[in-house]
Amino acid sequence: MARRCRDPVVVITGASSGIGRATALAFAERGAAVVVAARREEPLEDVAMAASIDTPFYEHAANDSGRAIKPVEPIYPPEDVAAAIVALAASPERERFVGHAARAMSALHAVAPDLYESTAARIVDRRLFQDRPVPPRAGNVLEPMRRGNGAAGGWGARRARRVRRLAVAAASIVPAAIVATRRADRRRIASR
Repeated sequence: MARRCRDPVVVITGASSGIGRATALAFAERGAAVVVAARREEPLEDVAMAASIDTPFYEHAANDSGRAIKPVEPIYPPEDVAAAIVALAASPERERFVGHAARAMSALHAVAPDLYESTAARIVDRRLFQDRPVPPRAGNVLEPMRRGNGAAGGWGARRARRVRRLAVAAASIVPAAIVATRRADRRRIASR
């Protein structure tokens, strides 16, 4: 059972999608009265009704780079961030990390800020920005998006599908490698 909130009233802006949506749902599960705000009414009604939750930020973001973008792995579910926010409301801390990658990057920044900057720049250039060209888009800067209003962005599901495909490929390569190794051993023995 989740711990109850000390302050029973919580205001969440941007609650129609992403971390805001996941946070509103997490506070509601702990018995808080949640006041939600967003630019469109329809997705807010869904927050009160459904609890489907990854984040659509990459679908909503403006992009003038000319290159497709995707989140940098590892990808954590928005529920993890929402749970951390709710926990901080109950027991405030100066800072809280969500996921091991955030803790590692923070430690690197504290010890070697220049190395952190160059590492972060390389990660963004190689992993965030893709080689696939895309036209510029305003995203939700000028108006709300009509799609991608759930807390989940689907990136975790995409990664799971890719991992399954790699596992199937690896599973088919291993038997072939065993057969090839045995044949090579037989040839070597026969040639003696």
